[in-house]
Amino acid sequence: RRDGPFSFEQRLFAVAGRLGAQGPGEWQTPREIIVADGVRYIADRQEIVDPEPGTIKGFRDPAWFRDPATGQAHIVFTASAAW
Repeated sequence: RRDGPFSFEQRLFAVAGRLGAQGPGEWQTPREIIVADGVRYIADRQEIVDPEPGTIKGFRDPAWFRDPATGQAHIVFTASAAW
């Protein structure tokens, strides 16, 4: 977070824009779409000075897709369970 201590905190955001003839543009303000609540997903700022493999918790890598069978939109992502 801006002006805070260094961390490995991971957050999920979405931003809307338009794809025009010159490429993407007209970007809107990013908005946080899923929040690690400490109940379902681990909520950890992960202020780790010297991280080691396996110590950084996941809450990242969002991917959007539409289910062709139902037409419903979904977002899948990597997350560490709170339990």
